[in-house]
Amino acid sequence: MPAAAAEEACSAGEALQWNDPLYEQVARELTEGMTGRYGDEEIRSAVALWNDFTIRTTPAVRKTGVFAAAVEFCIAQKLGSAQVTKAALAERYSVSTSTITSRVNQLTEFMDTQLAVSV
Repeated sequence: MPAAAAEEACSAGEALQWNDPLYEQVARELTEGMTGRYGDEEIRSAVALWNDFTIRTTPAVRKTGVFAAAVEFCIAQKLGSAQVTKAALAERYSVSTSTITSRVNQLTEFMDTQLAVSV
């Protein structure tokens, strides 16, 4: 993805309201981690999912990479990207696969219950 597109995705994340500076940090880390691997729309969707999740659930963030990896994994699964593994994401974001799994489960439950109404 061109640098301008990455900046635009970051700017879109900045335009969103974040109730905690760590939530915005996750969005930035997510954007950086997805840049060059996904298109602009997928990155915006990931940041929007993360924003909606934080607004509705107010998760406790201890390590920003865990949620960034989990959101990216959920987006990759939605896109049918089987080559994206939790192990690869764990390495890229410097977190454990078991913690990613835990957060993926939270996000999946959120998407199944909260977002089913809006789909």
